[in-house]
Amino acid sequence: MCPIFGTAPNFNIDCIEKIVRRLGRFILNIKKYDSVKFDITSKLKWLFPDNLYKLETLKIVFNIFTGNCPNFFLSYIDFVNINTITTRTNTYVRPIYTGNTELYKRSFLYSAIVLWYSIPLDLRLSSSYNSFKYKVKNLLLNEQLLTCNIPNNEADQLNYSCIERVATGST
Repeated sequence: MCPIFGTAPNFNIDCIEKIVRRLGRFILNIKKYDSVKFDITSKLKWLFPDNLYKLETLKIVFNIFTGNCPNFFLSYIDFVNINTITTRTNTYVRPIYTGNTELYKRSFLYSAIVLWYSIPLDLRLSSSYNSFKYKVKNLLLNEQLLTCNIPNNEADQLNYSCIERVATGST
């Protein structure tokens, strides 16, 4: 999947997510109507399309930041002229030039800068490409796990001892 999917319409992304869920159900042998997102994230370590888009974008930005790209792209992203706005609840990072349209906010340049500054500094300063990929994927998997409905295993581990005592007449 390439970063272009970040600008795709939601119905296309939903279609891809349904395919990922079906594949996960097939591989994990899970019934059709059971929740599968937690298992896909924790057991298979797969990212869903929105997080996969973030990972691919961040990998490209890391290569531009470290200079491991064609010369044409070295000046594509300006890492110096960044505007940071801090409010009571959040910090917003955006390039100095921000377009006024929603189309600009969906562009690769804008989303790349916002994603780059949304990850921790130690990830941005990773020593190698492989360690960066590994750390960012784990960060995104952990964020994805937070959005999952964690299955409640308490229902599977019911204690039937009180029912057995009533049924057998023992106290």
